Amino acid sequence: MVGLGALAGVPGGYPLRFTFTLLPSAFAKRRTEISRRMSHLMDNFLTKATLASQQINTYTGTDFSGIEALRNEIVAQEKQVKARHAAVTTQKDKHMEAHVK
Repeated sequence: MVGLGALAGVPGGYPLRFTFTLLPSAFAKRRTEISRRMSHLMDNFLTKATLASQQINTYTGTDFSGIEALRNEIVAQEKQVKARHAAVTTQKDKHMEAHVK
């Protein structure tokens, strides 16, 4: 029995190109290329889907990033008010003690 490689390029045999496409290395190379392309397509798709989702959330009013930023700002201001109130109370107590003596 004669293998495919022996008949490659021989009249009546398999064409040389057909023989190389049957090789496992050629198949693996094609599979790797297809895998790389799919990864690239999915990366692009996910990036675009994320941007679209953000724009939809902003447009429909379900984007809570502004509310979260405002909440964080309010919490920071409340901490500042408490610290200043404590400082005023301390100075007030010192002032009262100075007048009592």
